Amino acid sequence: MNEPFTEVYDAIWTLLESQSGFATRILAGNRIKLTGDGLDPRKETILDADVPEAYLEPVAGGEWHWTNQALRFTQLYELTITSGDFRLDRSLFPLKWEIIKLFGKNRTNLDLDYVKNVRLVGFEDSRTDPEANRETLTWSFRAAIAVDMKWSNAELQENEE
Repeated sequence: MNEPFTEVYDAIWTLLESQSGFATRILAGNRIKLTGDGLDPRKETILDADVPEAYLEPVAGGEWHWTNQALRFTQLYELTITSGDFRLDRSLFPLKWEIIKLFGKNRTNLDLDYVKNVRLVGFEDSRTDPEANRETLTWSFRAAIAVDMKWSNAELQENEE
């Protein structure tokens, strides 16, 4: 069995990039991915061409439940969108709507057998988020994504030496 958290992280990006409304609004270079080669792909300061920006990170993983047969575990990821515009109708609201539509129609397993459900569990809008906005006059939002996973006891003991 492969390490699941990177697989889920990459699968969420694949899902996001499959939504044309997301992919056309956020350029590939502005999709900050925390897997791969770069040690810290985030930009400390942002220029006009750097936004809108999407940033996905794991934020919590704590809901877990053991049974005699399996482990159920919920990992939370947070998608931060920096809009690059103070006007709500130019970027923030259209991107938020694309995310809602995407997860509304794709409450699936991300094509991973151990993923049982993917769902949005919250949104937070801000024009004063220093980490997302980096001292620019812009709106941002954070979307919390819960991923429910389940592994049998046999799967958890695979390759154990």
